[in-house]
Amino acid sequence: MSDSVRAAADCEAGDDSGAKAILHLLDIVSRQIAHHHDALWQEEKHYTWWVYIVFAALLAIFLQVKDPLAMYSLLCAVSAFGMIVSLVGYAVIRKEGEHFWKAMGKRNELMDLLRKDEPKLPSVWGLYINRMKDANKSLIDLLRSVLISRDAGIRDYFQFVFIVCAICAGIISLFSLRALIRVALQ
Repeated sequence: MSDSVRAAADCEAGDDSGAKAILHLLDIVSRQIAHHHDALWQEEKHYTWWVYIVFAALLAIFLQVKDPLAMYSLLCAVSAFGMIVSLVGYAVIRKEGEHFWKAMGKRNELMDLLRKDEPKLPSVWGLYINRMKDANKSLIDLLRSVLISRDAGIRDYFQFVFIVCAICAGIISLFSLRALIRVALQ
């Protein structure tokens, strides 16, 4: 339980100032949730655009650049940049997802405090707690949920796209580097 939630809990349930403090904290946490939700979408959108631009550039370089030394140099550099962008996008979305679910957890704690005399709704809160734990799946669980069980969320699919793009860009970079070395040694 966070310090602000603990401070609100210290107020007596019947105390009007305690309820006001909890409502004030709920307002703050609700704004945090909205902020993190919006940030997630913006980050998913912008990093995906970067990936599209990188792969379009790779295709254009492959089709348009006739000098092998220049082509392989550009392919190697742009694909390495694409791999970095994909990995950063993956990490940023995972971190923002953690912040989002932490804010959801705070909200649930505050709601429980506000509803002290009413029974808790374990099925609803349990859902949030389970989702919070699954906000960032391990790589194996992510692949399993996207490819096999098909129970992945939207954020999981974005993470999957970034991982696949990082792998593809890394492979292109390695093959381009190998070809660049061959061309340079001739």
